[in-house]
Amino acid sequence: MDLGACDIRIESKPPTGAIIGLVLSVLLCGGSLAFVTDQSRGGMAGALLVISLLLVFSSAVALVRSLRSRSVALEVREGGIVYTDEAGDPRPIPYTAIRHITHEVTRQRGRDLISYALVTTGGDRIQLKPRAFRRTDVIAAGLALQRRYVQAISPLLMRRIAGGGDAAFGPLHLTRDALRIEGSSSVAWDELSAVKVQRGTLQIISDGTTVARYPLTDLPNAALLLELLDRRVGLTI
Repeated sequence: MDLGACDIRIESKPPTGAIIGLVLSVLLCGGSLAFVTDQSRGGMAGALLVISLLLVFSSAVALVRSLRSRSVALEVREGGIVYTDEAGDPRPIPYTAIRHITHEVTRQRGRDLISYALVTTGGDRIQLKPRAFRRTDVIAAGLALQRRYVQAISPLLMRRIAGGGDAAFGPLHLTRDALRIEGSSSVAWDELSAVKVQRGTLQIISDGTTVARYPLTDLPNAALLLELLDRRVGLTI
């Protein structure tokens, strides 16, 4: 399947955790070896040395397995993505086969970490997390993925809406005549005062009153939703 030119390719990080674990185990083993030379502590020191050797062995096995496993990779292309799993099998996925894309922001050590997840129409889930990929790679690939997805899918949804269908984004449904909000009445497009995005939250305002407010992280395909709303009524950011 030809998905066009590649915008960006990222690969999972090297197994630094396994390497650190092996180094710590070796240091512990060295300390135990020095400890066991004290004859007055023979029994306890011997047990500690055995435990340390077992830790070194298990850490070495984990490191070898990590080094033998292939890197997970993701390519963002013009017509879709190519996901390569640990078995080394590349899987092309066109954007029309992606059901939705979500993102999550977590706070760690004083900085925000962004991760992305996509679900295919077949129910498969692919995640881009800083734990597996470099933080900057996750951001760059996530932005490229959302941009290409919006470019590919927004024209399809606009035609669907114009033909009398709707486009669902969690609790929000865009129709030809109105914005339908689950648990609330529909708001006609000409009745919307403003649609705002502030501090990662989407606000729907009608007649000067906020009728709905959702964190963008709670909305599937948030980037696609914002694109359609911007085209229909304009966004205030």
